[in-house]
Amino acid sequence: MIESSSSSTASSVLLATIQIRGLGHSLTIHHSPFIPISTLFDDIQSLTGLPPPYQRIIIRGKTLTYPDDEDDEDDGTHSKKSLDVQLPLNQIIPGIKEGSTSKGILMHSKSYKLDQNIVENITKLNHELDSIEQQIKGVTSTSPSGGKSKVTIAVAATAGPGKEMTRKAAQHLITDIMCQLDTINVGDSNTLRDMRRKVLHRAAAVEKLWGAPDQKEKDDER
Repeated sequence: MIESSSSSTASSVLLATIQIRGLGHSLTIHHSPFIPISTLFDDIQSLTGLPPPYQRIIIRGKTLTYPDDEDDEDDGTHSKKSLDVQLPLNQIIPGIKEGSTSKGILMHSKSYKLDQNIVENITKLNHELDSIEQQIKGVTSTSPSGGKSKVTIAVAATAGPGKEMTRKAAQHLITDIMCQLDTINVGDSNTLRDMRRKVLHRAAAVEKLWGAPDQKEKDDER
């Protein structure tokens, strides 16, 4: 179970608990009932990676979609024409109050369904960075003299089982990921543009995990 708690809420205010399931996630979020509804969307993004415009949340019979979502329903639904994300949570959903426990469902919004292929492409490239980052961190070591030893990483999908990949080859993989991100057409979508930007920045950060190559590495890669 994944949990998110509000650390900024005054101790005199009892927190409300919201348990949300769906899309393969089980989330427990603790917050003051007086927080802006936007905070709930942001919490779900931080826990699942799903941007607010792609979220559709049902809590106590109320359906919440972010203002960027184009799904406008009237019956019990707060959509882009009616939902002010700065309103407090307990005003949108009166049943949420201090000390209460509520259950909710997380689904994809209509916006997600329209952008699904692009979202999945960006997410796939981000998962490839996950693999590279984990393997870099797993094999980077420090020599007795304090300097970095030569770093190699195993990338089974590219190098084959049991084979190693050098810094140069890994950098090539990261560059390829960045090139693929550049070719993704996000159109006028700020949400997709922001997703792509974050993965591009992450790719640059993963590349820096290697640190500067020592002279031996430079000689080996010539």
